[in-house]
Amino acid sequence: MKRLFSFRGGVHPPYFKELTSGKPLVAAALPRRVVIPLSQHTGKPAKPVVKAGDEVKTGQLIGESDGFISLPVHSSISGKVMDIKPWPHPLGRNVTSIIIESDGKDEWTSDLTAHEDYFRLS
Repeated sequence: MKRLFSFRGGVHPPYFKELTSGKPLVAAALPRRVVIPLSQHTGKPAKPVVKAGDEVKTGQLIGESDGFISLPVHSSISGKVMDIKPWPHPLGRNVTSIIIESDGKDEWTSDLTAHEDYFRLS
């Protein structure tokens, strides 16, 4: 049987850690707009539970599971739902996506609950 690789140990490119290892962390700015696909994997896409014009908050449910091997989708920013339409996806095809314009506030939904022992959730 022919071997696919002729060397052992894998590839180890230079790390260049000296460029950033002494730098402080910086919080990234909020994006003006996000496009959130309802297809998160090879399973069935989530079903949108918001519509264009709705105001959403960070962490809010925007897509619910829609069958076997389907996951809920949550907003990553607060703002206004501008559109729900097909959008190019890394899967190589267009998938239904929710376009949200940020309000710049990053307000979190109050629907979230804290779990003291998150190891028991799975």
